[in-house]
Amino acid sequence: MTLASQKILRKNKDGQLFRVIRPQSSDSLLRTYHALKAANTTYIVNYGGGGSGKSYSTALHIVRKCLESNQKVLVIRKVANSLNDSVVSQFLEVALPFWGMEKGTDYYYNKSNRTIFFKNSESTIRFRGLDNPEKMKSIQGITVVWVEEATELSESDFDILSGRIRGQIEPQIILTYNPISELHWLKKRFHSDKFEKKKPNHEFYWYKHDRVTVIFSTYLINPFVGQKYIDDMAWYADNDAQYYRVYARGEWGIIKPDNPFFSAYKENVNVGLPEYDPGSPVYLSWDFNKVNTCLVSQHFDAGGSINYLEVIHGIGDLREMCRYIVQTYGLWNLYYLTGDSTGRGASAYSTGNRPAYESIKAYLIEFGLNQRYIDSSRLILKNPNTNASRHFVNALILYFGSLLCIHKEKCKLLLDDLSKTKTLSDGSIDKNDCNKLDYGHAGDAFRYDLHAFEKDTFEYLRKSGKAVISSQD
Repeated sequence: MTLASQKILRKNKDGQLFRVIRPQSSDSLLRTYHALKAANTTYIVNYGGGGSGKSYSTALHIVRKCLESNQKVLVIRKVANSLNDSVVSQFLEVALPFWGMEKGTDYYYNKSNRTIFFKNSESTIRFRGLDNPEKMKSIQGITVVWVEEATELSESDFDILSGRIRGQIEPQIILTYNPISELHWLKKRFHSDKFEKKKPNHEFYWYKHDRVTVIFSTYLINPFVGQKYIDDMAWYADNDAQYYRVYARGEWGIIKPDNPFFSAYKENVNVGLPEYDPGSPVYLSWDFNKVNTCLVSQHFDAGGSINYLEVIHGIGDLREMCRYIVQTYGLWNLYYLTGDSTGRGASAYSTGNRPAYESIKAYLIEFGLNQRYIDSSRLILKNPNTNASRHFVNALILYFGSLLCIHKEKCKLLLDDLSKTKTLSDGSIDKNDCNKLDYGHAGDAFRYDLHAFEKDTFEYLRKSGKAVISSQD
């Protein structure tokens, strides 16, 4: 960015003189910068579409704070190596020169430990990754934290970070990100649906609630974004509605990977509002983790149709989940159990370290279900290889078409997984991405469900030569 400017002297809060640039045009400072400067809450969420200047404005804001008073700033990304090309350069090449700071005269940068030192104010900006938690323990007295690309962090990552930077002075925490998924923990934790449903406009707004300031912006408020970016967004508007929704309009959504694992899934075909049939059996497919997941479905006839009714996740331990299932789906149906094979042993996440499926059956009986109505004959002996599973699952999704119906409100976790799960070059699920961003549990339960309850349907397709899917699979 090239701006006509004037160097002037200013005093910081300690009475020290420092040189800054006073832009001759107020347009050189974006509206997001002024909103950041005005925010006085513990948390600042600076989010929205791409090209809006979120990172640019945040870096300018932080440098200005470092010039005005002694600050100890911590800049975080999930992986340390990703800091150099993006965030560090944002300071060294843009933010510091913008305010007239000269390397060696006003500040210096220690490349080995990724730290910027300000000479007059004695402020520091440290760049760290959460992939090295030991280094995090040694950082004390932090006044400002900037978490860039905050959607890379799991909620547990953020909680660990928050716990380690607490001290005598509560730091201000700034988070910047694109709203990649409406199911992301950041949306639930920091955003107010009550306000955002009334969005004043789709370009810029900011508001406060509780201890959070939320700043929203898109490329439409950035006069420096460039014609190429504008043209690119116009192309996405016509060719990739989901990408346009997130990165142009800044709305919550799900970005589909280039090589999706569930390639046969189509939102306009497989999503609807299926209703529970109290006269038909209930199928429960489980995935066991720190937070257990249960996918509830009903399979009709042999290869006839499938309704996915609900994903149960995060409502308590296995006992509470079983209580909910019995209360919701009744005492007089036959219940089929399947899912993650780790539930057959004592390593699954269950009370008393008892095998999970034994616990599930005991809890269902405890809450009134007759033992004769529990069928565990379809339990999986070994979890299916994800490479082979890809062909199996996609062939069945194609075969059933609209007769495989997923509830759009009660199965949001599953819909999220079906849209975003990535495939590696060998055809298997990208489990590193799943673990990093904490998703995929409902998708696994979906795979187990089809393997356990529609195996005969797939065999029919295979023998008849109909188990063929697109060439990318």
